[in-house]
Amino acid sequence: AVLQSWGFPYSIVQPVYAHHRDANDLNLPIMTQGLVRCMRVAEAFAEMCDQPVPQRILRVNQLLAEYYQKGRMEAQDVFLTAIEKTNQMTEILRTPPLSSDELEAIVSQIKEGDHIHS
Repeated sequence: AVLQSWGFPYSIVQPVYAHHRDANDLNLPIMTQGLVRCMRVAEAFAEMCDQPVPQRILRVNQLLAEYYQKGRMEAQDVFLTAIEKTNQMTEILRTPPLSSDELEAIVSQIKEGDHIHS
């Protein structure tokens, strides 16, 4: 109801609504079913990261087994691979901060471009 009142499209409202209910009873489209599964795994994973107690770790493993047929060891490999790829992407996308001289040069180029086009 809140998302609808904020004007969110039905394509977002429906999976969020289903996430809080038993999605099996709702006869959802395939795409929405996938979004609901992703939300449930993400929520369980976030809770596990906040407080990695056995019950939360078990919940993540149960969801991965139920949705993706991944066993505990396979799920661990998936997480380790995801962490490794995240670290690689972070390194690839890391850019050094610009110096004040470089920033001033960029601003000057923009101003010159504005004068040429006006």
